[in-house]
Amino acid sequence: MPTAPPQPSLDRPPAPLLQDPRPEPWAVLTGAFVGKGLPYRSRLRLRTLVAQRWLAIGGQTAAVLFAGFVLKYDLPFSSCFALIAL
Repeated sequence: MPTAPPQPSLDRPPAPLLQDPRPEPWAVLTGAFVGKGLPYRSRLRLRTLVAQRWLAIGGQTAAVLFAGFVLKYDLPFSSCFALIAL
């Protein structure tokens, strides 16, 4: 009866990776194949980073508008929105 490979734990190191965890810098930028013939796959997708940035823009904008109109703070809105846009 076949047994499953042992799971990593505190006293057992994880299974070896199929590809180098630290690829050459040019390989990441060009999307070249590295490791054992497998394409390098980043842990964070670009879509995730873009979505996170848009959520940050929305939250910061809402916070500035809330502070300006609900809490009646005298804010330089153009400067605040210019900094959010960076």
